[in-house]
Amino acid sequence: MLKAYDYVEYSPDSSSLQNPQYFERELEIAQDIVKQIYKREKKTCCCPACRSSRISHFCNKWKVEYLHCDDCETIFASVGREEVEQYRQSEELMEFRISDEYQQEAAQKREITWMESADWITFRVFRYLGKNDGLSVLDIGNRYEGFVNVVKGLPLTKDYSLKDSILKYKDLFNRNSGSTGKADIVLYLNQIQQSLKPLEKLREIYADMKPGALLFFSTRMGTGFDVLILKEHSKIFPYEHIFLPSKKGMEILLSEAGFEIREYATPGRMDVGTVARQTDKISGDNYFIRSLMKNGDRSALAEFQRFLQKSGMSSYAQIVAQKPVSCISNQ
Repeated sequence: MLKAYDYVEYSPDSSSLQNPQYFERELEIAQDIVKQIYKREKKTCCCPACRSSRISHFCNKWKVEYLHCDDCETIFASVGREEVEQYRQSEELMEFRISDEYQQEAAQKREITWMESADWITFRVFRYLGKNDGLSVLDIGNRYEGFVNVVKGLPLTKDYSLKDSILKYKDLFNRNSGSTGKADIVLYLNQIQQSLKPLEKLREIYADMKPGALLFFSTRMGTGFDVLILKEHSKIFPYEHIFLPSKKGMEILLSEAGFEIREYATPGRMDVGTVARQTDKISGDNYFIRSLMKNGDRSALAEFQRFLQKSGMSSYAQIVAQKPVSCISNQ
């Protein structure tokens, strides 16, 4: 398994990906929905990643409790299926996200990030499959029209299929559309964090893939620097972030689902910048981090971000996994 990281000379913030006005409106809608959801008392017995019963309180966000697995270090919300479904079925939030204004703003802010993702996918496909054309792509959960068009426009994409997306109400299949069966490539980007049963979902994805097919996977991590330091003040929100795995947790889940991990990286670039702008939210007894944020100059903070990337401790992970070719008999 390969590990990689990107060196950065700066500490960008989320404004590079989101217009503050749109983000605040989206957050306001989400918080109103969470307030209206009836929260049933839930007895969480084990970690959804490693199934350990050694769990402890991590934080509360909007009256939703987050728990910490003391074995694999995964963080997850103590919520039930009915609550999650209530949130997902909110028409106000869905209509806001599929609006032309929201989609256009996302395309403007995320164009560079989408191009980086396209390069990541294209290079790894050639590395592991030895070809970059004539492939069937399954895109799961993508809610951005702009990124749909980026993927459909890749030279490697022959057939494109979009699944489990709020964009199902839009006509996005005029070109390179239609699934021809099981996929050569599956994109499951920033989606597992919304899953109550991550292993079940990964097994479902595995069944949709051809032997030897690649899974491109990304997620927020429970072991990420800004999440662990800022806790409820970090950008994790019920019920957008239900499951925040650790590296160990993801290795367990992917292995049990049948996948082989080819690459694991935490190329996140915003951890240090995010914490540096919220020093008042750092725990009073965390003297080291408070001192680092107060006294570290631009160079020192960039070097610390580099350490987080290289050591796998950034809050954003990218994984390339593969369905073994030897599983032909299971098809």
